[in-house]
Amino acid sequence: MENIDKKKIGEFIAELRKEKGITQKELAKDLFLSDKAISKWETGQSIPDVQILIPLSEKLGVTVTEILQGKKSSLNVSNEEIAVKQIITIANNMEKKETIRLRQLFIICLILTILEIFIISRIDILLINLSNFGFTCGIMAFFFGIYFCFFAKETLPKYYDENQIDYYTNGFIRLHISGVSFNNSNWQPILKHFKIWSSVTMLLSPLILFINNSINSMIFMIPFFITLFGPIYYISKKY
Repeated sequence: MENIDKKKIGEFIAELRKEKGITQKELAKDLFLSDKAISKWETGQSIPDVQILIPLSEKLGVTVTEILQGKKSSLNVSNEEIAVKQIITIANNMEKKETIRLRQLFIICLILTILEIFIISRIDILLINLSNFGFTCGIMAFFFGIYFCFFAKETLPKYYDENQIDYYTNGFIRLHISGVSFNNSNWQPILKHFKIWSSVTMLLSPLILFINNSINSMIFMIPFFITLFGPIYYISKKY
């Protein structure tokens, strides 16, 4: 297959979309994406993620191979198309495996955190101090990790892509971040960040708990909130 040309692919997608009489917003809605994502494809700033290629090809009436080549083909591409779809299936399976790995990471960090607390508690009798910022870090990271690793939805409802929504809600969970617009283009990277942040922060919390007994908690509060919210703002602007 030819080298991937983002601009050529984008122009091809725009041409097919217009031939079908579909607006960027309508295509985005059908694919559970934001119209900003479609615009980025068509201007050559990015290309569709692998999990989007098959539904996109079906919507535009072409093969995945033709999308990746940025042109229609008069040749029989059935064998190549099968190979491409197999690659996409493998990529999707890899994403599922990544979810499993991140869950395993959280469980391992939880076990190590419990061991840390046990060891440190043998040294510092002041360890269990509810006003200690390390305690707050650990509790927040634990509950964030449990939720985002095991219960958070992998995709958002369509109305997130149709509106500028700066909060995520699911049952009793409500996450509001001013200046961030949640949609299906950035939700997966944001989920991944929450999972990794929760695991690492939980693992570090006993150390913070131990040190914070003699140091002002402000030293830990600043990096705590920067590492939690900073990447989310970056991800929301990137996708």
